[in-house]
Amino acid sequence: MANYGSPMQTALPLLAIFTTLLLGCAPQTPAAQAGEPAPDARQIQSTDWAGVYAGTVPAPNGGTAIETVLQIHPDTTYTLVTRPAGSPVEPQRFSGRFAWQPDGKGLKLLDIDSTDRPIYYAVGDGLLRQQDLVTVSIEGRSTNNYDLQKDSLGLAGQRWELSELDGTPLPRAKQNPYLTFFLTDQRVQGHAGCNSLSGNYRVESGELAFPPLVTTKMACPQLEVEKKFLEALHATTNHEVKDGQLILKDGSGKVRAVFKGQ
Repeated sequence: MANYGSPMQTALPLLAIFTTLLLGCAPQTPAAQAGEPAPDARQIQSTDWAGVYAGTVPAPNGGTAIETVLQIHPDTTYTLVTRPAGSPVEPQRFSGRFAWQPDGKGLKLLDIDSTDRPIYYAVGDGLLRQQDLVTVSIEGRSTNNYDLQKDSLGLAGQRWELSELDGTPLPRAKQNPYLTFFLTDQRVQGHAGCNSLSGNYRVESGELAFPPLVTTKMACPQLEVEKKFLEALHATTNHEVKDGQLILKDGSGKVRAVFKGQ
């Protein structure tokens, strides 16, 4: 696979992505068309290309840059989430299948309107590089601005819904607490049960922590779960992503919260 050199500047302070790839509640795409295997299936399968990629790329029309998260799976399905950089609006979410290019070095997203939306990506080592509307590489000093960096922490591409808090299973409610991570600027957004929350997360030596988060100040009858949830986030010093779950632990190794990816 190609190695495109230096990563884009907005890459790995990124992963905090999209209240919806998470969350995304955009219209569903049409029924998926079967994706095509890479021409050299052995070469592709031996490369760790599946995963979540994120970045902030220039807009096709020269407008506001686009926060982009693209998750690709071994079965040639994908989930794409986009929104204008820094915007509070709900991201757009698309899903479908992708097809490998004939040379096995790039892919094309299917089941999506490509009128003014790039659908071609070159596959490199630990990154996807967005190409123009007609599968031509964008060259020049801004080339790296079109890179989506691979998420090495396993946080992006999901809306993480709280299922267990301090060892106690949480019954399914109309609005369970949840978190969504944004890779682009290491932001986290979500809901604590009554109030919305937002802020930044911090990653040091591969470990996850939450500086004090900002919450709204709505009054609700029951705030006990919310209070414990925020305390658990504040106490978090490391995490584990396993079997579709995000597990947060404190400094003693105690599991403080367990989330299921949605």
